[in-house]
Amino acid sequence: MGRKNWLFAGNDTAAENHVRLWSLIASCERHKIDPQRYLISVLAKIGATPREKLGQFLPDVWKAEDAAESMVN
Repeated sequence: MGRKNWLFAGNDTAAENHVRLWSLIASCERHKIDPQRYLISVLAKIGATPREKLGQFLPDVWKAEDAAESMVN
């Protein structure tokens, strides 16, 4: 179903963005992370983060840091 819907993304850039978003969501699900919670957290922080530190937002790294923060709080 998804593949056929992606044929009508409007243009190539929109299709590429759609694929990136769904890849992040699938990665979250694979790591047993709530995608909505992950995206809210990352989008709130990513604008003020230097390029060399963007690796902290990979779902598996984010999950470990989020777990550590939860234990402190």
